[in-house]
Amino acid sequence: MGSGVIKAMKNNNIYLIGSLVIILPILFYALLSVPAADDATNCLTMKSYIDSGDGYFYGAVKQTVKLYENTSGYYFAAFINYFTTPFARWGIDGLRIVNLILNCIFFISLYALVRAVCKTLLKTSEHHWKLFFFVLFLVVNGYANTEIYTWYCVLIAYVFSVSIMLFGLALFIDCEKKTLPKLIISAVLALLVSGSSLNVAVVNIELFFVAALIKLYRTSGFRNIILYIPFAMALVGGFINLLAPGNYIRHDAVTTNYNVISAVAHTISIIYDRVLSLVSETVFIPVMIIIIICCRELKDDERLTRLGIHPFIMSVLCAAAVFLVDFPVVFGYADKYFPDRCVYVQDVAVYFFGIIWCMDLVLYYRKKGKTPGLWDAMTKGKPAVYLCLVLFSLAVYGHSAPDGWTTMYMYKNIINGDAVEYADSQKDLLREIKSSELSDVVLPYDEKVPVDKFIKGTGIGWDPDDWINRGYAQLFDKNSVVMETLE
Repeated sequence: MGSGVIKAMKNNNIYLIGSLVIILPILFYALLSVPAADDATNCLTMKSYIDSGDGYFYGAVKQTVKLYENTSGYYFAAFINYFTTPFARWGIDGLRIVNLILNCIFFISLYALVRAVCKTLLKTSEHHWKLFFFVLFLVVNGYANTEIYTWYCVLIAYVFSVSIMLFGLALFIDCEKKTLPKLIISAVLALLVSGSSLNVAVVNIELFFVAALIKLYRTSGFRNIILYIPFAMALVGGFINLLAPGNYIRHDAVTTNYNVISAVAHTISIIYDRVLSLVSETVFIPVMIIIIICCRELKDDERLTRLGIHPFIMSVLCAAAVFLVDFPVVFGYADKYFPDRCVYVQDVAVYFFGIIWCMDLVLYYRKKGKTPGLWDAMTKGKPAVYLCLVLFSLAVYGHSAPDGWTTMYMYKNIINGDAVEYADSQKDLLREIKSSELSDVVLPYDEKVPVDKFIKGTGIGWDPDDWINRGYAQLFDKNSVVMETLE
C-alpha cells in the first residue's frame, strides 16, 4: 500500500486531474457572467465615442489619456478595458466568452511560469505539475474572492494584467543570451503590466527584479546586461504610471487629511490580518512546506547558491515587498477599505514571495554546507512523500471548512442549480430594461432567488440616483432604473 501511495504521489496525472477539478467550475462560472457596475458605465463611455465617430481604438486612446490626466495612471489596463468592452460590442454572450478566455489565459500563464521555473532552476522538470497544482489550489481556495471570476472590469484590469506578468516572467526566466525574441516580448509585457493599477505595477517590478537578480548570479554578471532589460522596462512603466497627474488629483479629491503615517499603519494592519488568516485558516503553511521539499531539487549551481541569505532577513524583505504592493491601495483610497480585487493582488505577492522565501531557505543552508537533522529526516525519500500527503490532508480537514472553499462552493451551486438560477435572474433584469416601453423602469427583486457570491451581479439597487442605476438607464436610453422588492 505504501509503495502504491508513493507511486500515486509521484504520478503527474494525479496533479493534472486535480488541477482540472479546480479549473473547470471557474470556467463554467465565467459563462454565467453578466455586466456588473463599471461594465455598464464603461460601455456608456465608449458609446459616446462611437456615436461621435471615433471608433473603439481612438475612443479607447482618448479615454485612457483623459484618465491619465484626471484619474489614474493605469494606461495599459484602461486602454485594453475600454477598447474591448465586450458587452457593448457583442452583448452578454460576447462578455461571457471574453471572461472565459481571460480566465483561461490566467491558468495557462501560471502553468507557463511554474514550468519555466522548474526547467531553469530545478534538476528535473517532473515537479511542474505538482507545484502547479498546489499553487493553483492556494490561489483559488486560499481566499473566497468574489470579484475575480465573472466581473469583466476586474478580470481585464487585474487578472489579465497579472496573467501577462506571469507570462512575461516565464519568458524572461527561460531566455538566455541567444533567445532575443523572448527577451523583447518579455520586456514589452513588463512595460505594459506596469501600466495597470499601482499595486499590480509594484508586484510586477518586484518580481522582475528578483528574476533579474537570479540572472545576475547565474550568468557572468553585468557583462550580459541585455538580460536585465525586462526589469528596466517594468521600472520605466512603473514611473510612467506613478507620475500620472490623475493619481494626485484623484487622491486629493478623496481627502487631503489622510497622511502617510495613517496609510502605513493601516497597510501593516491589513497585511497582518491577511497573513494570520492564511496561516490559521488555509493550507498556506503545508503548501509552503511542500514547496520547500520540492526546492531540494534546486540545481547544484554555485553561483545560484550564493543568492542564499539568512531566512530572517529574507522574511523582512518579503514583508517589505508585500507592504509596497498594498500601500498605494490604502493611500489611494485614504481608508482601510481593501476590496477583493486588491486582496487578489496582495495574495499573488504573498504566495510568490513565500515561494521565493522557500527557495532562499534551501539555498542558505546549502551555502552553509549543512542542514538540520530534522530537515533531512523530513525531506529525503519516502518520509517526504508521506509528509506531503499527511500535511495537505490535515489542512484540508482541519484548517478550514471545505464547504467554504471556492471550488466546493462552485460545484455545489452548479449541481443544485443555484448558480444558473442567479445568473438567469440577473440576465432577466437587463432584458426587462431593454424591452420595457416605459422610460422609468421598475425591476422586481425576488428574495427567493439565491444569491451566488462568485457571480458579480449587475449592481442595480433601490436608489434611482445611484451611479450604477443611472449608468444602466442611460445605456438603454431610459430615464431611470430602480429595483423594487416583490411582496
